[in-house]
Amino acid sequence: MAGGHLGQWPRDLGGGGANAVPRLGRDHPQGREGPRPDGLHPHPAAPTLGHRLPPRRRSNHLPDYDSGPLHGGLMRVLIIDDQPGDRLILRKVLRELGDIELAEADSLAAARRAIEADAFDAAIVDLRLGEDLRNRDGHVLVRELRQRTTTVPIVWTATREIHEIREAMRNGAYDYIFKDAPYKELVARVIEGLRSRRSLEREVLEHRARRTLDQPIVHGMVGDSEPIMRLREDVKAIAVGSDRPVLILGPSGAGKELVARAIHALGPHPDATFVAKNCAAIPESLFESELFGHEEHAFTGAKRRAGALGSTGKGTLFLDEIGEMPLGQQAKLLRVLEARRYTPLGADVERPFHGRVVAATLVDLEERVKRGAFRHDLYMRLSFFPIRVPPLKDHAEDIPAIIEHYIGASGLRPLRFSPDALRDLMVRAWPGNVRELQQVVERIAIRPPAEGVVRPEHVAAAMSSPPPAAADLLRSAARMLLTAVGAQNLAVSDERHEQRVDLIEEMTAALFREALARCDHKKARAARLVGTDRRVIERFMKRGAPAQAAFDLAAQGDVVAAEDPDEDG
Repeated sequence: MAGGHLGQWPRDLGGGGANAVPRLGRDHPQGREGPRPDGLHPHPAAPTLGHRLPPRRRSNHLPDYDSGPLHGGLMRVLIIDDQPGDRLILRKVLRELGDIELAEADSLAAARRAIEADAFDAAIVDLRLGEDLRNRDGHVLVRELRQRTTTVPIVWTATREIHEIREAMRNGAYDYIFKDAPYKELVARVIEGLRSRRSLEREVLEHRARRTLDQPIVHGMVGDSEPIMRLREDVKAIAVGSDRPVLILGPSGAGKELVARAIHALGPHPDATFVAKNCAAIPESLFESELFGHEEHAFTGAKRRAGALGSTGKGTLFLDEIGEMPLGQQAKLLRVLEARRYTPLGADVERPFHGRVVAATLVDLEERVKRGAFRHDLYMRLSFFPIRVPPLKDHAEDIPAIIEHYIGASGLRPLRFSPDALRDLMVRAWPGNVRELQQVVERIAIRPPAEGVVRPEHVAAAMSSPPPAAADLLRSAARMLLTAVGAQNLAVSDERHEQRVDLIEEMTAALFREALARCDHKKARAARLVGTDRRVIERFMKRGAPAQAAFDLAAQGDVVAAEDPDEDG
């Protein structure tokens, strides 16, 4: 390690003579400066905690790896030391290394505020913060940095106690530097070592991605057709090469979430959290709380909730059906992508976001931008590196491999398909894509042929079978909700009744949005999906009357929209 191995001190530590390095600490003449009351320390070359560091600069091309500071750009370093003179010396040394932005803190509390407000690549931490030699704030901070952030802690200490150094290393310190050592050379070696370590991590990631992506089955991306091979290469490029947002395009059922999970699994934090949210299924009134979280007492009866952004950590936030996100929330999401921070409902300070956003849509976002339903700036931010998931008909040669993989992964009983049956499956258009194929295979597996071989007639029977009666379940749920409200009309106040009606409106709105999204916004197809009449959905769209539509839906029973193959939505 750059700071010297435990039990084997460098010969020139604290040595005297004409070339001796000045000793830092409380005896240093520059160590008598008085700190500001707020614990912040401004200087021209090092932005302070009171002045946030500017957002990380991104290039306009796809970098080889992460475009963050440790991969060739500016490096952000937080100096935590209660002695102004020590901070000054470190500041000068780090400034000479170049391509480093600095911020400072003189206490555990000030350091926590800095880490809450900004993301840093490294933190140089004095183990003894304060006059009391029993103070353990430095150890506490090292442990918190490793457990809760992506910041790499480096110990900067005057102590020669071996047990203290060992404890800091066990808590997650990357390296240590003694204040009475030739600190200029050691700081440079530690910083360069940190860059080299990240470069090695890059090589390991790329090797893992190459080895994994060469296999015929990669995180569910099954097959060796040209479209699937191209998809794998795109996934590799964006997972290993950048931490920018990703936009996944493709029809319903093609496997967009599967691709998002592959990006997460091949990225730098595969063990971190993967959070998936369907924008079309979240009621507009709950969207902000669901995405950003809220503080306790943010509204009546509220308890603190992290929200999707807070739950992601260093992982991936997958926003499916991003085209259905309300315009007001689009602006707030744009802020997250640009500044890497967000504000929960009821909170006074912003919080950093360390994860990655992957969005998906089956609608034409450019068309939505033109008609003002989607923000142009958010679209540009998301579409930096779009990934297109091909429909199943474009890689039908992969169907045998997909079937085999799905049967094994789902625990279904093994099936043998005749060549004619496979041919029939491979020439089908598959409007529902891989999801529809899986449903057909599952129906066959539930009632397998007596002779043990799946033939064309078995495939035809499975394809003609109706899907599970989701519409019946939805209608039943609507009836139950309406019955519950009606039974309590006389027993509750008008305010409580209005709250229940609002709930029905939100649930019905989410139901119709989901149906429209799944059917490419074709009203007749969406009506057939939920088992109602096209006019009910039209009334919902035009007059914004989801509550009345819910009553209509419950009353419709088995009324189904007439076939209208030419309707255009």
